[in-house]
Amino acid sequence: MISERWRASSEGRPTPFKKRQSPRKKRFLAADGSTEWTVPDGVTTIKIRIAGGNSGGSDFEPGEEGEYQEQTHTVTPGDVLTIKVGKGGNPDGTGVRGDDGFVEIEW
Repeated sequence: MISERWRASSEGRPTPFKKRQSPRKKRFLAADGSTEWTVPDGVTTIKIRIAGGNSGGSDFEPGEEGEYQEQTHTVTPGDVLTIKVGKGGNPDGTGVRGDDGFVEIEW
């Protein structure tokens, strides 16, 4: 019986399965300020998730949620992307400050 971790090759000898590589991710936050990210070797497609910062709330109303976008882009290894993330809005009066946004890149 062949183990689940092995499969039969064309010659009948067991060969190991190749592990599926998990996607890699890098998240940028507003506290990072403006920063750069270089596309790694071998990467030609990235998925970008962007969430804008929420507006600040007032004493009587909560702030509005920031916009969310998810897109896939073709890139070239060595490309340098400039990442800028927005902070949440300031409160009105004694309200609460809005949550900061983020940018996440998956490759």
